[in-house]
Amino acid sequence: MNLESPQNISLFPLRMVMFPGSRLDLQIFERRYLDLVSQCMRNDAGFGVCLLREGEEVVREASRQTIHRTGTYCKIVDWDQLDNGLL
Repeated sequence: MNLESPQNISLFPLRMVMFPGSRLDLQIFERRYLDLVSQCMRNDAGFGVCLLREGEEVVREASRQTIHRTGTYCKIVDWDQLDNGLL
């Protein structure tokens, strides 16, 4: 990713740090992240994984997330759709 040109990317806040070159297995079940993953795969784009500063990974009504300002740009390299439709 060219860091000299600002881009808008979708963010996936987690309670862990994703380091460059590492892999992470995720089960995607929240509608907003299913949409994020679908959009990334359709556009051959990545997304940002950032560390949660405050809040939970699964957002419930009236809850809030605060994230750290630094994250890692990630690409989807392999995926499967489960019988229940989740990724």
